[in-house]
This record gives sequence, C-alpha cells and structure tokens, in this order.
Amino acid sequence: MESMADKIPKAATGRKSTPTHHAFIRSLLLAQETEGYVSLCKVISDAQPPNYESITCPVLVLAGSDDLTAQIASVMQIFNR
Repeated sequence: MESMADKIPKAATGRKSTPTHHAFIRSLLLAQETEGYVSLCKVISDAQPPNYESITCPVLVLAGSDDLTAQIASVMQIFNR
C-alpha cells in the first residue's frame, strides 16, 4: 500500500489541494489492508455499467474541473444517457 499511498494523494487531487489533504489521503490508504484494497479494485473493474436509461427519478450531477476520477465529459455522457 505504501507505493499507492506515495502516488495517489497527489495524482488524484485537484490544483487547490494542500499537503494536509495529501497527508490525509495517504493515511487513509496506509490504513487499508492490501487484500481488501485489491478486492475492491477488482470489484470496480469487473462491475457492469448500470442501465442509466431506466432511471426515472431526478438526478443531481456534481462534477468539477479538477476531478481526476470522474471528469466532466464522462459524467455528462452518463447524464445524457
């Protein structure tokens, strides 16, 4: 987990993030069991996209220009479906 904790805090945060933010994310990652983190990553990578077209309730989409994990273009593709 240490190699992930050394990279993710800076690579997955926006331009306004601070060293305190990075340290907090790093500590969260280091608190994870490696096997649990790997298992979660596998579940995410194996997941099938939901049937967005069947959603009938109102949806609020929150996205930001600095969001590196859910970029606005990708979020808008989901929203438009």
